[in-house]
Amino acid sequence: MAKLPRRKCANKECRQWFHPIREGQIVCSYQCASAV
Repeated sequence: MAKLPRRKCANKECRQWFHPIREGQIVCSYQCASAV
């Protein structure tokens, strides 16, 4: 099984590690996306 890619959330207040579901996803949630 391939390892899931991990990224750090682009939201400065969040900075959580997450597994992007879509290609090019830079934030962990919609709340963070609206804050960026």
